[in-house]
Amino acid sequence: MIFAFGARRSGTWWLQRILTGHPEVAEVPSETYLFELGIRPLLERFHHGPKASATVAQMHADREQLLDATRDFCDRMLLPYTTPDARFLSERSPGHAKALDVIGAVYPDARQIHIIRDGRDVARSLAAREWGPAGVGEAARDWREHVEAARANAGERHLEVRYEELLDDLEGGIRRLYAWLGLEADDALVADVAVQARRPLNQDPKDPRVATGKWRDHFGREELAAFQAEAGELLAQLGYEEATPAPPPAPAPRRTPGRFIRGGLARARRPQAASAAPGWEVGGHLAVVQRLADELMEKLHSGDRAGVAALLHADVTLRIVDDAGEQTFSEPGAAADALVADDAWRRPQLRGDPHPGTPRFSLAMEYEGDGSGPEWRILYLAPRDERIGVLHVYRSGAAR
Repeated sequence: MIFAFGARRSGTWWLQRILTGHPEVAEVPSETYLFELGIRPLLERFHHGPKASATVAQMHADREQLLDATRDFCDRMLLPYTTPDARFLSERSPGHAKALDVIGAVYPDARQIHIIRDGRDVARSLAAREWGPAGVGEAARDWREHVEAARANAGERHLEVRYEELLDDLEGGIRRLYAWLGLEADDALVADVAVQARRPLNQDPKDPRVATGKWRDHFGREELAAFQAEAGELLAQLGYEEATPAPPPAPAPRRTPGRFIRGGLARARRPQAASAAPGWEVGGHLAVVQRLADELMEKLHSGDRAGVAALLHADVTLRIVDDAGEQTFSEPGAAADALVADDAWRRPQLRGDPHPGTPRFSLAMEYEGDGSGPEWRILYLAPRDERIGVLHVYRSGAAR
């Protein structure tokens, strides 16, 4: 196992893309938070004192047996994500920076890779998110707590990677990462991984540049003071230079249309792009359709006809294409019946790859066949009023 982690907005997904760019590293998609939110609470339900202890909400277990059983469980859940050629399986969750004590107990042989980024850039990016902390001070505290927890519980096979150094020498950093893992990588592979790593994904909507030191263009003295109060000492320990924000521009002239004054700085008001409909902006669309896709597959896998129908818009368009021809449905009940009638959904899943996009979200699903080879289901979804408005399903495999 490879566990990749760091404070939120430190580049954990970027690091994961680099790691899994190597053909011998498989990946667990998305962020599981398995050990912080799942395994830690589980282990806390046990104690290692006297068997007859009257401790409430805990039961006795031998520590080594408990850890063996926990690892067996984790192995069984993680094994389906491996590939035949993979030596490693990489999982990334920012919150696992606070769970290295648990990870180290269950997987003492795992590789731990901690990516650290200038806390001011992290706090700026984190506070800019709608789901982020209320301000720079709270974001700085979040960064400090994650970094300190990870460093305090680092295992024997632990590597710290600096975001800034990796970005400054991407090809060299990729080679060093692979060498630390004992993976061979020729120039062609490193160059290809570097190209993929430079693709701008998971951008900050308020400053999408791939760069370091972006805090300088956004922090004033008030924001810097808030950060310094919460995390200035750790920033200095890590060797980041103390700096001041860029000097403000000359005072703006009298307010003119399209300009406004905030915090002593003159900033241009940017026009807002009109959306086709609520929920169809890129971020909102992807969040909605990702949820719909996950819920649809869960209902199909369990054969929940009513649940499938509830996810479909009243004016849904369902199109099913297979070897026998094409069928079209426009009523939720009939569409749900047609979808659930396909028994492939209830067979073991061999592959399930989402491909986020706008306006269509696609899924490539592979299932065990009924004796004549595996079967594929390719789905394209588009939302409407937070339900599935358009769904195309392409079926290939055994005859139906």
